[in-house]
Amino acid sequence: MNKNVLALVVTHNRLNYLKRCLKYIESQERKVDQILVINNASTDGTSNYLKTKKHIKVINQDNLGSAGGWHSGIRFALQNHFDYIWMMDDDGFPDTKSLKILIDSITNKHSCISSVVVNEEKRNLLLFPMPKINKYGNPKIFSLFRKVRR
Repeated sequence: MNKNVLALVVTHNRLNYLKRCLKYIESQERKVDQILVINNASTDGTSNYLKTKKHIKVINQDNLGSAGGWHSGIRFALQNHFDYIWMMDDDGFPDTKSLKILIDSITNKHSCISSVVVNEEKRNLLLFPMPKINKYGNPKIFSLFRKVRR
């Protein structure tokens, strides 16, 4: 069964990054069904650029930050009955096979899956460090050192 996918991008004053992001979304091997850009009150020409992109849905809003952008986008996706939401910031640029790999990886056991984010300057490193895992297979959030009193 074919599932419909919304690509959701949140942006604020990073037009060059947004253009690159949209180019990579549009070049996906597995095409998205709709692109939605949440424009958080950009003042750098983003609004005018997005007006030229008739196939892209745009929500212009006050700058509510990433969380406010995600909220607006998720609400749009739910109201419009999308099966999946592929969320990213404007500085993301997914590999052409990213969406296909994600969709092919979904099972009924998943409620959320995510791509890894590679460091743009050092492509052999992840942008965000992965947590260390304890002996029980859980992430170590804080490492505490204790002195043993004798």
